[in-house]
Amino acid sequence: MDVKVSPFLTVGYRGKECFCDREHELKILKSNVKNGVNMTLISIRRLGKSALIYRLFEDFKPEKYACIIKKLTPSHHLRCTKWAA
Repeated sequence: MDVKVSPFLTVGYRGKECFCDREHELKILKSNVKNGVNMTLISIRRLGKSALIYRLFEDFKPEKYACIIKKLTPSHHLRCTKWAA
C-alpha cells in the first residue's frame, strides 16, 4: 500500500528551514516590534499564528528583547447576551 505524506507541518514549529510564504507578514511584525506598536493576531485555528510568532522570536536577540508567548483558548461556555438599555 502506498502511503502519501503531506509536505506541510500540521503540528508544532520546526524552525526557519520549514517556514515559508509569510515573509510579508514577518516584515510587518518585525517593524511593529521595533517601533513599539502593540499587536493582536486573531484568526481561526490552524493558520500558523503561533508559528509566525515563533519565527519572529528567532530574529530577536535575547539580550535586547524578552520573548514570551501566551496562548489564549476560547471558552465554549460563554454566551452572548444583549445588554438591557
